Amino acid sequence: MQYLQSQKPPLERFQKVLEGFEEQFVVPWEGIHGALPGRVTAQEATALRRFQLPPAQVRAVLASPVADVLDCLRANGLPQRLGLALINPDQPASADEAIIALLRSRPRLPLLLVHDASVSGCLLPALLPARWGLAPNHRIVDLGLRPRHVQQLRLPWKREAPPRELLDLLERRAQMPNGLALTPEEREWLRSGYVTSALFIPPARLVTVVTQAVERLAPARIVDPEAQAQAQARAVGFMTWPS
Repeated sequence: MQYLQSQKPPLERFQKVLEGFEEQFVVPWEGIHGALPGRVTAQEATALRRFQLPPAQVRAVLASPVADVLDCLRANGLPQRLGLALINPDQPASADEAIIALLRSRPRLPLLLVHDASVSGCLLPALLPARWGLAPNHRIVDLGLRPRHVQQLRLPWKREAPPRELLDLLERRAQMPNGLALTPEEREWLRSGYVTSALFIPPARLVTVVTQAVERLAPARIVDPEAQAQAQARAVGFMTWPS
């Protein structure tokens, strides 16, 4: 377990830096130079959340209980660019029901997960399929965070006592065949109460990891332009051609 604890900055140090950061630095800067490049306002984020892909256009689904993770992916255009449906399992919208029904009907449709490195987060791959009524063999890909990612990315952490019932469930699930893919060191890290938020994943890395996962698991069909033109011509009867 020690290697997972060493050289990790505690989350409290970062929280002190972030408190009041926008008022002290961002607002004055934007008052002189205008809006920061890439910055999304609360109004824009709300508008983006209203969009959900039609089921026919979905290549993969990503679920995350971290709302800002979903906002980051929306702001970078991943739903439209990749055919990626986004769902917050803790705050489902009415439009999400059609996507969940699509997952039930298509066990091979990739379901990607992004969550905190915490006991509840690492249990999401085990608990979400039953919550949504998915097939036991549904194609689920856990993108993290896992405790090992905290070490690899040198992310900050904090400690909080996890609920005993979640700890017991974590141990039971870890012992089941094809259960949680956590090493003994990672389980010990979680039992010790360490937590890291998925908000600390750098946005560029998040976008890259999700994009690569979708392209690997659900590659877009390559359409031959000539074949597509011929198909369109066949679909238009000769009686409708211009004279």
